[in-house]
Amino acid sequence: MGRRPLVAANWKLNGSIGLCKQYAEKLSNAPQIDCWVFPSAVHVSTLAKMFKESAANVRVGVQNIYTEPTGAFTGENSAELARDVGATTAIVGHSERRIHFMESSQGVAHKTAQALDAELTPIICVGEQLDDRDEGQAEEVVEEQLEAVNSHCSTAVWQHVTVAYEPVWAIGSGIAATPEQAQEMHNRIRVMIKNWNEPASKAIRLLYGGSVNSRNAGELISQPDIDGFLVGGASLDIDSFGDIVEQARIGDAL
Repeated sequence: MGRRPLVAANWKLNGSIGLCKQYAEKLSNAPQIDCWVFPSAVHVSTLAKMFKESAANVRVGVQNIYTEPTGAFTGENSAELARDVGATTAIVGHSERRIHFMESSQGVAHKTAQALDAELTPIICVGEQLDDRDEGQAEEVVEEQLEAVNSHCSTAVWQHVTVAYEPVWAIGSGIAATPEQAQEMHNRIRVMIKNWNEPASKAIRLLYGGSVNSRNAGELISQPDIDGFLVGGASLDIDSFGDIVEQARIGDAL
């Protein structure tokens, strides 16, 4: 299919200078797949400097951006500011932002536009809660989340973004979606995007997130529409993350 695997690390509200150093040392010799790392906002500049010359296949990004580029918004960080300190990518719409900070799909669409305006590559996170899946509405929920971005940004947006499917019920639970469940939704997402922008649907990378670890990564990456991972808890251990990266490399080679 020609889509280069991508494994992204989301440290969430964790991390340290020490972890930054471990990542810089481990990923400087990473297999030839793409790795994106999302440390806390206070560590972005440090990690970006460490990777600037040591690993061309590693990008550093921010876990969130604000809906405006500048202004009197104490405590917020914009895409412009993130770019200024070395970030080249941004997560938008993570379920923890949607749930704990009440972010709407429309707000996520605005953040996507802000990221693109600042020349950051967004990872747009989508996913359903357990009640949605139990009620047979999982696809409807994900489609609404993607439609908001499509409507706000135009169909050309899919040529410039990555999408991560993270079923909310799997995040941090230790219970990942089965490879079949994940593939089914990834395929549905690709079909949705095909309806809006067929060329982009073939090239866009779709990541799976939700209790990814070195034991299940191999089966997941073998699915035809899964192009990599957005890794949460397992990314806080550099050896565990390195194992997932290796699984993605092996899976791509098969």
